[in-house]
Amino acid sequence: MSHGEKVKENSVENDLVQGEPAPEKGSSSPQVQEPVRVVFKCFVISFMVSILATAGGVFTYDQYFAQKVVAVDLKGFLQQQKDEYLEGKITEDDVDQRMDELEKFVDQIPKNRSVILGDVVVRNIKVLKP
Repeated sequence: MSHGEKVKENSVENDLVQGEPAPEKGSSSPQVQEPVRVVFKCFVISFMVSILATAGGVFTYDQYFAQKVVAVDLKGFLQQQKDEYLEGKITEDDVDQRMDELEKFVDQIPKNRSVILGDVVVRNIKVLKP
């Protein structure tokens, strides 16, 4: 037995004694495949967490912080009150009560909404009717 064969035999025996299996010839080593799988799993998990965190952040920003424009149809509301008052359908007290309701309606619009008059809206803006 040559010196090279003895060294190889001793290393195989040492691996078996330490509980590590000897690598088989002709097949890829499990030690090489396992880190690749772990790295791939970590990449997939990191990617999914990143996507969920980004989507949650964008949704939260859009709902609570992003400035949005809405319009209030004030002219139409006032015209309706005027018409009903002149026809005798409502009294002056009813008009005052509806104006107070209009004020409450405008005050309840969230702070991240910019309010403009409905007269100036052409399209693509939500028009709120009191």
